[in-house]
Order: sequence, then C-alpha cells, then structure tokens
Amino acid sequence: MRLARVRIARMPGIDEPFELAQLDTPHVVIAGPNEAGKTTVRRAVAAVLWPELVDAAAVDIEIEFRASGRRLVARRSGREVAWFRDGTPSSPPAVPPPRFAPCFQIGVEDLIAAEGDDARFAAELRRQMAGGLDLDAAIAARRERARRRVTRLREAQRLAEAEREVRRIQAAQRDLARRAGRIADLERQLDRARRIERERERVALAVRLAQARRRHARAGEELASFPSGLDLLSGREPEQLRRLDARRDEARRERDEAERRVADARERFAREGLSREDLARIDDDLLSGRGVAVAAAPAWPLPVMLAGAGLGLALLMLAVVEPWAGWRGALLAGTAASLGAAAGAWLAWRRAARHAAQSAREHAERGRDLAARVVRARDALAAIDRAERELAVASRRLGEIERERREFLDALGLDDAGTRTLAERVARLDAYRGLREEMRLAEREIADLEPRVDPALAQAPADDLARRLAETEEQRERIERLVGEIERLRAEVDGARRSDALARALAARDRARRELEARAADIARARIEIAILEHLRERHARDALPPALEQARRMFARITDHRWRLDLVRDDGGPGFVAVDVARGVPCPLDRLSTGTRMQLLLAVRLGFVATLAGGERPPIFFDEALAHADPRRVGAILEGLARVVADDWQAVHLTCHAIDPGRWAEASGGSERVRFVDLAAQRRLARHADNEPIGLGPAAPAEPFDPADPEAMFRRAGVPPLDPDQPPRRWHVWYLLEDDLPLLAQVLGAGIETVGQLEALIDAGGAEALAGPGRVADLRSRCAVAGKVAAAWRIGRPAPLSPGDLEAACDEAGVAGRWREPLEEIRSEVDGDAAALCARLERGGRDPRLRRFRAETAERLAEVLEARGHLDDREPLAGDEIVAAAIAAAGHRAPGAAGTIAPLVRLARALVERLERAVAVTDR
Repeated sequence: MRLARVRIARMPGIDEPFELAQLDTPHVVIAGPNEAGKTTVRRAVAAVLWPELVDAAAVDIEIEFRASGRRLVARRSGREVAWFRDGTPSSPPAVPPPRFAPCFQIGVEDLIAAEGDDARFAAELRRQMAGGLDLDAAIAARRERARRRVTRLREAQRLAEAEREVRRIQAAQRDLARRAGRIADLERQLDRARRIERERERVALAVRLAQARRRHARAGEELASFPSGLDLLSGREPEQLRRLDARRDEARRERDEAERRVADARERFAREGLSREDLARIDDDLLSGRGVAVAAAPAWPLPVMLAGAGLGLALLMLAVVEPWAGWRGALLAGTAASLGAAAGAWLAWRRAARHAAQSAREHAERGRDLAARVVRARDALAAIDRAERELAVASRRLGEIERERREFLDALGLDDAGTRTLAERVARLDAYRGLREEMRLAEREIADLEPRVDPALAQAPADDLARRLAETEEQRERIERLVGEIERLRAEVDGARRSDALARALAARDRARRELEARAADIARARIEIAILEHLRERHARDALPPALEQARRMFARITDHRWRLDLVRDDGGPGFVAVDVARGVPCPLDRLSTGTRMQLLLAVRLGFVATLAGGERPPIFFDEALAHADPRRVGAILEGLARVVADDWQAVHLTCHAIDPGRWAEASGGSERVRFVDLAAQRRLARHADNEPIGLGPAAPAEPFDPADPEAMFRRAGVPPLDPDQPPRRWHVWYLLEDDLPLLAQVLGAGIETVGQLEALIDAGGAEALAGPGRVADLRSRCAVAGKVAAAWRIGRPAPLSPGDLEAACDEAGVAGRWREPLEEIRSEVDGDAAALCARLERGGRDPRLRRFRAETAERLAEVLEARGHLDDREPLAGDEIVAAAIAAAGHRAPGAAGTIAPLVRLARALVERLERAVAVTDR
C-alpha cells in the first residue's frame, strides 16, 4: 500500500493549503525546515488510516493510495472519513489496529537505541518484538510496588488535607452568597452612570466637531498667508526657469559674439580708407579700360642739343680756318656757348628722364598697393555681411527665448526678476500642500460629524464643551469600575453555580478514605500482577515471539546480503539474541557488531514485527528524522537495507530537515526511479533555513529587557534582517512596523515576537491587549493590514523570481514530462530566474535545440501556472505614492478620532515602500 498523493486544505497548524503529488515510489523523501509541515503530512495519513488517533474537527484532507494496482482515495472532512476505490465508495482498507500505529513510525530515538551495551540492545529488541510493550520493565515496576510499605500516617495526612479543603470551599461559598446580594445595587448605580456616559458621548462628538472646525480655520488662515498661484506649481518650475535662463545666456553670448565680429569687420574695412563708392568706381574703371596715366620723359631736348652741338662745331672750324684774329675770339666764344648750351640741354633731358622713371616706379607701387587694399576691403565687406546675418539670427533666437521666458513667468504671475520669488514659492510648496490636505481632512470630518452632533451643542463654545467633557470623564471611569465589579461578581457566582469544587473536594475526601483502606489490597494486587505478567512473558516467548523473530531473521538476512543470521538464546534474564556469521558459522555478541549492522538489525526487528501485523494492507512506514544524526556510512547501510526490504507493494517515507544528496539516496535505494524527492519548502513557498539544519531549543535563559533609549543596540540584538521583497509580509521583522514607537517595539521583542505573522497571530489570539494596552490593538491590526497591502501592491508588475523548487512545482502542476526538467532548469539558470524570459524561450521553441518537440500547449499550461503562482505579471508596476494610496485604501482604515491618526499609517506605508525600493536597488547592483 503506497502513498500517492496528499492534499491538505485544513489541519491544525496549517494556514495555507498545499498538495504533494506523484509519491507512488518505494521511497519518498520529504525535506523541509522545521515547522514546514513534515509531521503534519504524517499526521494526515494517520488521520484517515486511524481516525480516532487525530480527534480534531478542523480537518479537511484528501489522501490517495495505490494498493494492488488500484486507486484508493480517502477524504476526511471534520471527523468523518469516506473511502473510494477506483472512484466507487468503498469500505476502509484492512490495516493493523490503532494501538499498533506507532509501529509504523520510526524516529530518532528508535535508532539511537542501537547504541549501548549488549544487555540494553537485547532488551530493546525484545521490546520491539513485543510491539513496544516492555514486559520486563512492567514486572520490575510491579515488584517495586510490592516491596513498598505504606503507613497509615501518610494516608491520614491526605484525608486531613481533604477535609480542610472541604471546609475552605464551604466558607468561600457562604462569603460569595453574601457579596452576590450587592449586584442589584451595583446595577442601579451602573444605570445612573450610563445615563451620564451617554451625555459624555454627545459632548465628545461636539468637541471633535469644534476641534475639526478649529483645524479647518487655522489651516485656512495659514493658507491665506501663502502667495496665490501655488496650486499651479508642480515643484519643477525652478529647474525649468534655470534651463530658460541658461538658454537666454547662451543666446546673448552668441549675439555679443556676432556683434563683435561685425565691429571687427567694419574696423578692417575702415582701415583700408576706401568706401563702397570707391570700390564701385574702381570696378567701373576696370570695366571701361581706363588706367592710371604714367609720366614719360620729354622728347624735345635731343634735336636742340644736336643743333647746338652742330653750330658749335661749325663755328669752331671757321675760327680755325679763318685767321681772323678778332673774329676768332668771337667764334670761339660762340662755339663754346653753343657747346655749352647743348651740354646743358643734354643734362636737363637726363634729369627729366630720371624724374619720369622715378614717377613711373612710384605710380606702379601705388597701383599694387591700391589693388591689395581693394582685395582687403572686399574681404572685409564679405565678413561684415556674414557677421550681420549671424547677428540677425542670434538676435532673433534671443528674442524668442525672451518671449518664452516672459510667457512662462506671466503664467506663474511673476515679473522678470521672479527667480528668487519662484524659488521661495517652491520651497513653501510642501507646506502649502500639507495645509491643503489638512484642510481637506478637516472638511471631511466636519461633514461626517455635523449630522451626528446635537445642533445646540454644535454652536456651544469649545471651552464650555471641553469643561463638560472633563466633568463626565469621572463618570466614565466609574462605569468601568462598576461593570468590572458586576462582571466579576456574576462570574464568581456563575462559576460557583457550575463548579463542582465542593463535590470534587468531598470526592477527594472519600477517595482518601478509600485509598487508606485499599493500600493494603494494592500490595497483594501487585503480587498477583507479577505472576500474570511472568506468565504472559513465557507465553509471548513461546507463541508470539517466534513469528516476529522469523520475520526479523529473514529481513536481517536480506539487509546483510545473507551474511548474518539472528538467533534466539535463553539465559537467566530471559530471551536473548546473538548474531551468527553465516560464512564462518561463528556467533557474535551484539555489542561487538558494527554500529551500522546494529542499526540494520534494529530496523529489521521493527519491520519484522510490522510485517506480522499487516494481515491486510501494509500502510507506509514513516522515518521521522530517523537518519538525522547518522553519519553517511550509517545512512547508506540503512538505505541499502530498506531497498532490499521495501517491496513493490510497500513504501518508506523519510521526513528530514537536513540537506539531501539525491545521487546517494538513489544509489543506495536501488535507482532514481525508486525515490521521489519533495522539497516541502518550495512546494509551500516557505523561507528556507540557512543550511536546513535543525534548530535546537535549549533551556531559555533570562533575557535582558530591550532598551528603547538605545535603538542601535536593539537593532543589533534583535538581529533584524534586511527587508526581502520576495518574502511574504508575515515573515517581515516587526522592526519595520514599529520602529517609530520604540517603547512598544521593546515590549513586543521582549515577548519573543519577531515577525509580522507572529504579531498577527498574537492579535488574533487576544494576547496583544495585555502586551500593548487596549488602546493599541486596533493600531497594531491596522499596521499589519497596511504591511500586507503594501506587499500586495508592490508585487503588481514585479513578478517573483523563479527558483529551482518553484520551477519543479510548476512543472508538476502543469504536467511537464520529466525529460524536460533538466533543460528547463538550465534555461532558468541562464535567465537568472526570470520566468518571462523562460516563457519567451519556450515560445521560440525550435531555435533552442534543447527545446525541440516541446509542445506549444504544454508551454501555455506552464505559463498559466507560473502566472497563477506570481512568477509572471505583465502589468505596469505602481509608483511609490500609488502603492501607499492603494495600501491605505485597501486596508479599509477609518480614523476613529482626529484626522491625523491616519498619518502614522501613511508614514509606515511610505517607509516600507522606500525600504523595498532600496532592497531592489541593492539586489540590482
């Protein structure tokens, strides 16, 4: 009979339903941290096989078995169990009686019995073969009783104490009857006080209305001191104005640069000494062919010079030929004059020629200079034109920016010098909005209270209302005292009426008398019981022991590969055992066997006895942390033994909180197909312990109280972990809910409350009032509700990462075949747990050779399961303010008093959102 499926919708200690499927293998290993529900699974199986062992009405479970190839389902709701075989109503299977149910559970203490000496181990074997009944211990206990001698003095003391208790109860009842007569008078006083209390409630409503009106008026007065137009601001205006000013300054720099370039070009043009008209005229002269005249040397002095020279030569010859002395002198003088005139003309011509050449050179130099000036002047004109165009563009852009800036300031009601004013307004924007919000809340409270307040009281002065309220406060305290006293008296009277204390005291007195008389008979009875138990021990050794021993011998032989045999021997202490080495035929005392063999032997004895009990169906046998403290060699020995003993129609279920080595279990159990591993923490989406080690609970030492005056020391001592966005809010530390109220936080931590879930459980159990006071329970409940709603709103658009356990559970639910599990896990690791990326890979299908022939409908089912489990969410994440608003609205908070009582919850929601955002930022880095 194998366990195939477990569905637990409700059981004591289970707040969320879960299901374990595909368990139909010879070995099932269910691993998970403490408090994960491993023991609950075992109790659920026992609850349908032996319903009377789990007497709890809050049970809703369905267990499926495989027995002889047929499907056997048990459904239990409350205390009723219905069985179905292959879908048809059926009777329960034939299992051993309930008194033998513990035989199908092997725990740590059962295998620890393998340690110790030979006598202890043999005694444990005899107890196991007797179904857990230690006949030797029972006989020894009764022999101890038979040796006792009870004196009459002890019994007489008990009788005297019982008589004194009877007299005390009778006196207490008489006093209670006297005090019960005051109830009627107290009730009349209570009626009068309640009439005054009703007046107090009316006055309290009027006081709240007056306070709300004062807050509204005060907020209105403060708002009047703010400049107009603040409602138009968003807070980003200074930055916008700074950007406009930066653009304007840049445009001004561009305009100034263009003006400088225009001035430089105009200065260059002026340095050339030419006007635009001169350049135009020069262009016209060049076009008409006119040039600049150049002076030429005179042509006339050469003929004159030649004529003078010739005349001078003629006169000279005449003077020589003619010997006239008088004329000779005259002729010589004329000749000299003629030659002198010729020479002077020649010199004059030479000077004129040189002057003309000099003038020509000067004119050529001036022409070249003029041409260079013309070129420079034209370049300067072109530069002027370019600079003027750039100046026009820069001036136009500056004008547009100035116009945009004026329009921006006009829209805000500011002038050109409004930068500082705008900054001052934005700095006061938060205060303005806070006053607006306070005014809005006050208006809402006024609208809520005005219909409920007596009109006469609504117009009364606030001071008069406060005085009347103070006068009625004393009556309120008096009502509390009266109610408490009346309830206490009624409870005492009712308790006394229903109490059987007197009857029990009388019965105790009678019982003491009977015990005094029966003590002597008890000694004789103990002697008779000793004789009966000795007879039962002999009969068990003769009739019941051999079948169980034979089963144990067969299983021990199978576990040890038939290398050892268990034999029964007898000595003075009763039946004993010896292990025989079959190969050598040599007996070996039990205390000389190896530890692993001793554990195998003890296991064989237990299973042998269970086999004798299973006359019909064999229920699964549970190993609850049975291998927790064993070394790998011992674990291997036990698993190998179980692999040989557990047949196809039987099953072993191992419950452990330690790390699992699947390969070692599969190897020792006979193959991976014979073992089913279940990660219970992943199935139930619970947080794991650091290393899955059991958490020991030693004796609690007296703890020092937390000091609210030293928050850092409180934080370190409490060991507050970082806020994990992937954890459910019930696993968040209470520090994040109560860090604004350190005295209350110190009380909560001092009471051992560390998580929000613990705090919620404390509130639901009614223990929060004693811890925090009656006025804080509603606040604590609201804080827990806000934390839950913040977590729910935060999860929108932020899917949870996909862990290997999450993927395994989703594949199980979607019916993904086992051969796809390894490729899917590889892809999950490659995409770092991103379920959306994993589904995108599945949609592409054949592009990844690992996913060829992965069916589209299977991919769709897996995507639906991942979305249902919160790993896929294509919605847009909410912003921080949206999360706060959604959390406050969804928590359904209604401020019972002043409107400001909602402010702590808003601050709490914002603080939680900021911590979640920081946690995500740290994770991203």
